[in-house]
Amino acid sequence: MADADLFCLFVTVQDGFYMGYLLHYKRSGSALLLAVIAMVLLMLAAAAAMRLGGSSRVRAIRTQAEISARYAADAGASRTLYAMNQSLKTKTWSPGSLPSYTNAPLAGCGTDYASDYSAAVSGTLKTGYQITSTGRCKNASRAVRLTLALTNPFAMNFAILTQNSITLDGKSAVSGYDSSDPSVKNVPVNIGTLSDTAGAVDIKNGASVNGDVYVGMNADPQTAVLLKSRNDVNGELLNQPPPLPELVTIAAPSLPAKGKLSGKSLVLKTGDSGIYNSIDVP
Repeated sequence: MADADLFCLFVTVQDGFYMGYLLHYKRSGSALLLAVIAMVLLMLAAAAAMRLGGSSRVRAIRTQAEISARYAADAGASRTLYAMNQSLKTKTWSPGSLPSYTNAPLAGCGTDYASDYSAAVSGTLKTGYQITSTGRCKNASRAVRLTLALTNPFAMNFAILTQNSITLDGKSAVSGYDSSDPSVKNVPVNIGTLSDTAGAVDIKNGASVNGDVYVGMNADPQTAVLLKSRNDVNGELLNQPPPLPELVTIAAPSLPAKGKLSGKSLVLKTGDSGIYNSIDVP
């Protein structure tokens, strides 16, 4: 045996990571024994590295599955919303027949990350609708929810918009206020019809409109709007700009019968919603 400078490598394996410590000391012994010990420690370090690589791959697969599931959920929500808008466009809208999908495959994901989605619509015209779509890929599942209401962007520019005629009896007044500051009153608002018929808008003596009056795209505003006095309209008589919107006929929600409503000053609350035979404001 000869004295030799020996180096010893100690490896600690913890949570898939390894830490090495290199000690240098001088003692009598066998270089072969030291080499065997070093090889064993290096094998343990290699095993720890393999374990770390395997864990990383599992996490990567899980993350990819979660992303694919979310894409599938988004696709289901988008497809449902598109189907609802198409039914409005083709005038086939029916509150009792809303689109739904069950385990619909998401195209383009391949066999490794095959995904599908299930989507359905809940709610009513009165309360608004909610689309719930759940996407799945392998063992991952993700859900998205959309809350929406039936609106017409064109119609939102009008206080009154009809397909055919408008009649404003005497003492009727159409005006607006600033919803962000109700104290600001007499805000101009528009009324209109899509009709080209002469007299489609009939503003009786004493009625007034604080804003513009629109008639059909091909109508003559001077004959389509009947006025006792031009001063009754604080705005212009105009034609609807193309393209004209398609107003969809929608069945009103079921409401209780309320009879007749009358009074010089009326304040309606949520509980007063209903079907009235007439509304009289003298």
